Amino acid sequence: MNNTALGIATVAVLGVAALPTQAKTINQTASVSLQPTDITDEVLVPLIEKFDTAKGTLNQVIVEFTGQIVTTTGQVESLDAQPQTITANLSGTFSLGGPGGDLFSSPVAATAQKDVTKFDGAIDFADSGSGFVFSGLKETHTDTVTYTNVDGVFDSFKGNAGEALDTPFTFSALGKATVDSSANVASVIITEASADVSVIYDYTPPTTDIPEPGTLAGLALVSGVIALRRRWMAACTDQTQLSPRWAPVPITQPRKQGRFLG
Repeated sequence: MNNTALGIATVAVLGVAALPTQAKTINQTASVSLQPTDITDEVLVPLIEKFDTAKGTLNQVIVEFTGQIVTTTGQVESLDAQPQTITANLSGTFSLGGPGGDLFSSPVAATAQKDVTKFDGAIDFADSGSGFVFSGLKETHTDTVTYTNVDGVFDSFKGNAGEALDTPFTFSALGKATVDSSANVASVIITEASADVSVIYDYTPPTTDIPEPGTLAGLALVSGVIALRRRWMAACTDQTQLSPRWAPVPITQPRKQGRFLG
């Protein structure tokens, strides 16, 4: 087999196929730690980075938001001469800003209530007698928004590796706490809020070319042909190196033909 035939055989069996790729996700989180309200445009940290377009094709961006408002300290003491029903009210508004403007804005509210005795003579804010403790009263709000390539803000999430969003996520929280009771009441209330954001990039990596199954078999066939060709060439070489006494004797004259005499 000559080199041309071998090359044709090789080309005939070679082929590649695109390996299907499955979508993957990258998840980044940022937050604003619990702190007293009111909070205005507090930047969530660490900064969310853009999707690195070298990783593939961005399919969608999912933004998940969780905000909470809580009375970390809530203490009331009734100073009234008669038993009272005390109602503690907690309310507020959450908003999340980011690429494209305001993403979420939602009011929240929570209430706690307790019947207390007339003033027991001590302003100790104990959760007994004329006192009422409602620390831990809170309200949580969650929301989700999804962006695809039909949304104008979608491209603002694309960029290079390590590049932060041009517009960071910001959190605002307005809080209000009130106590409904008689006119004779003492209270200490501290209201705080926090926020968490998760940004999920759903993307498809680039396709990968792999040999088709027939290609692998073809390569094995070509390898076999090459091996046989090498053995044949080696055998020819061995024949040319035989000892002289084993070499064929050349015939210099043709035999004469004739009849045998009886």
